[in-house]
Amino acid sequence: MTDIALSQPGVLYHVTIGSNLDSIWSDGIDPHYSKGKFEASWYVTKEHILWAVLHVAHRHDCKLDDIFVCSAVIQWSSMRRTNKQGRFCTQKCFQIEQASPALWYVNGET
Repeated sequence: MTDIALSQPGVLYHVTIGSNLDSIWSDGIDPHYSKGKFEASWYVTKEHILWAVLHVAHRHDCKLDDIFVCSAVIQWSSMRRTNKQGRFCTQKCFQIEQASPALWYVNGET
């Protein structure tokens, strides 16, 4: 990515379980709530939403109808690219713009 592209905001997606939505709406996607080895919030590109939905369903042992996809406007300079294409993490908190049921993405409604 060029320096110009890094300075521009972008849109990435964070997939979460429904019980986290109230906190996310009020506080943003806060890395301090991370339950992983690395205290970070995880995001994917639009092309990788389905993978993220299935990952969350497996990791949290929940049904697809309890999973939501949150879109967030991010600053690329705050994101860390992982070794997997389309997956990013950050230690910065971002507010969400929208939260949609994951089933919309699974059923191809978006």
